[in-house]
Amino acid sequence: MKTLKFLSLWLLALSVAFTSCDKDDPIDLDDIVEDGMYIKGEASAFDKLNTKAIFKPAPNEVDGALRSGFMDIYIALEQGKTFNIVEVAGTTQKVYGPASTFQTVNQADVADQMTGALQMGGYQEGGSFTVPTSGLYHIAIDKETKKVVIMPVTHWAIIGSATPAGWGESDKTKMMPGTFAKDTMSFQITNVELRAGDFKFRHSGAWKQTVLTEPDVKMNTNYKGTLTETAAGSYKLTDLAVGGMDNIALAKAREGKYTVTATWGTNSGMQFTLKKTGDVEAAPFPENLYITGSDYSWSWDAPTTMIPVHSHPHAFWAIIYCSANAEFKFSPAKAWAGDFGINGNPTNGIYAKGGSNIKVTDAGYYMVYVDLKAEKISVTAPEVYLIGPTMNNAWDYAMPTAKFTVDNTAKTVTSPAFAAAGELRMYATCALSQQDTPKADWWQMEFIILDGKIAYRGIGGDQTRVSVTAGKKAVLNFQAGTGVIQ
Repeated sequence: MKTLKFLSLWLLALSVAFTSCDKDDPIDLDDIVEDGMYIKGEASAFDKLNTKAIFKPAPNEVDGALRSGFMDIYIALEQGKTFNIVEVAGTTQKVYGPASTFQTVNQADVADQMTGALQMGGYQEGGSFTVPTSGLYHIAIDKETKKVVIMPVTHWAIIGSATPAGWGESDKTKMMPGTFAKDTMSFQITNVELRAGDFKFRHSGAWKQTVLTEPDVKMNTNYKGTLTETAAGSYKLTDLAVGGMDNIALAKAREGKYTVTATWGTNSGMQFTLKKTGDVEAAPFPENLYITGSDYSWSWDAPTTMIPVHSHPHAFWAIIYCSANAEFKFSPAKAWAGDFGINGNPTNGIYAKGGSNIKVTDAGYYMVYVDLKAEKISVTAPEVYLIGPTMNNAWDYAMPTAKFTVDNTAKTVTSPAFAAAGELRMYATCALSQQDTPKADWWQMEFIILDGKIAYRGIGGDQTRVSVTAGKKAVLNFQAGTGVIQ
């Protein structure tokens, strides 16, 4: 009988416990969210803690490595209303606002960073944050030092060699914000011409933003990813990632006019889409092509000017000297506009045209040939030959006995002894030049020595003739641009 009485009392207690969790008594999400750092407050779409408003670990732009406690978030915030950073650890919640060091900074002339007003400094328990303008914000925090940066997303831009402004920005590449809403915001540009090349997305005219100076910690403000076709002429950026050297490639077959949109939403986070709206005429081949890279301090102040191949308006060549582990790229202008490099691994020194830097391992001379029609680039050992009078009037192409010797230590390229006296004719070649239709002939890549300088024929007529004596040699220094007969 005692057992039955105790059982009845236990069932009654259980019944009371269940009925207390009535549907009219909702569970408070603030009590059940996972550990982490959150944005919460009436300025945002989140008046309760929600995993859609949680900070995510972010790499330090300086070295690309994750830093413990360094994280960021994109979120829409309304002017004049308050929000907090909330830290959840188990059953403990700490609510943070601005510390005494938190302030508005008007930033100007900081390399690769935004120009304009942003908020930064320390955070501490108590108080609340506000923003001066309604819009999308990029917020980064460093838990170790309790520092925060609240950066307005003034605009997004599509930038890169595929775009009209190259790796800069213009009205043709900036995506300006639409109507403000706490749960979604859109940035868009229409009728932008995109050509074969590389691109990325970045916001507020910045590649990065300093969060700490000691140690050096910066947040990334740019995105890369994979261009994935979702329907005919429509593309979405998938596998989104921030920072790094990899770019997004646009193939020649996808050239056209596009509507480009960057969208942030509480459910989706950042998304980027492209929709083709029209075709573009085939771009003409450039009149010039330049090389810059690590041996040039990545500057366009004094690049190597490539030599046009006569009667092949799509082809250029140069013999350049590279230091060990050097990298370089090309551009039709002395600027980061329309620049390009290679894609993938070479076959017999021949690469597909793409966006990656060309890298060489060993110091020395390299023959570089660019075929824009075939979209191929070759980087090989130099091949230079004599032809004609100094070879007993032999005019065969690439005669083994006429080949110059390359001395990468002395930085010289030296001919065999002239077999006969006569006019000096010299030319360069490479395998890629002979894959063209028609092949590049010797005189189309010819050069001579005039007044101690290497003078290239390029697309010009027959050059001034220079006569030499049998038994002498031509010694060329392509790095210095000089040549002597000795």
